[in-house]
Amino acid sequence: MSAWMRFGLASRNWTCLSQMAKENGMSRLCGGVHRESLSSMEAPVAVEFGDVTFVVQAGLADVLRTRTSSDAVTGLAAASGTTLRLRLGLEAAWERTLASGATLSPRIEAGLRHDGGDAETGFGLEAGGGVRFEDAGRGREAGGGGRFEDAGRGLSVAVDGRTLALHEDGDFEDWGLAVSLAWDPRPETRRGPSVLATRGWGGA
Repeated sequence: MSAWMRFGLASRNWTCLSQMAKENGMSRLCGGVHRESLSSMEAPVAVEFGDVTFVVQAGLADVLRTRTSSDAVTGLAAASGTTLRLRLGLEAAWERTLASGATLSPRIEAGLRHDGGDAETGFGLEAGGGVRFEDAGRGREAGGGGRFEDAGRGLSVAVDGRTLALHEDGDFEDWGLAVSLAWDPRPETRRGPSVLATRGWGGA
C-alpha cells in the first residue's frame, strides 16, 4: 500500500472595474492511498470483455479540499468558498506478452465520488483507463495510466485519462487527461540524472 499528500497556496492581486485593488487567495489539500495487492487474493475479482479478462489489481481512495477567498472592495463584498471531493474506486488490468518479450497492459478504473461544499454537490460515478507498453526484461511497474518504455534508451511515455460519467448534478462536468515523458539513461539503478516532463488538461 502507498500513500501520498499534497498541499498548495496561491495569492493574486488584481484590479476590478472600480480600479480598486482586490486580493484573491486559494488553498488546496489533497491526499490518497493506493493498494496494489488485490490481485493476490484467493478469489480475485474479474471483469470480462469477450476473450479479454481484466483482473482487479488495486483499490484506490483520495480526498481533495479547496478553499478560495477574496477581499472586499467598493461595491463588492468579501467572499469565500470551500469544496470537498471524496473518491473510492477499483482498478483492473489485463496483461499480454508480445513476441518481442514486451508486455501490453490495458487498464480500466471506476469509482464512486461525492462532492460537497459551496459548489456542485452530490454523488457521482467516475470512469477512466489507459494502456501500458513496457519491456518485460526490465520488470518495472508503471504508475497509472498508459505507459511506453524503451529498454535501450530508458525512454517512457505515460498517458492517463478519466471522466465524470454520471452525477446527481446533471450540469456538472469534470474530466482530466495527463501525459508525461521521462528519460532515464540508467534505468537499472536509481543513481544518475533523469528527466521528467508532464502536461495535463482538464482536472488531471
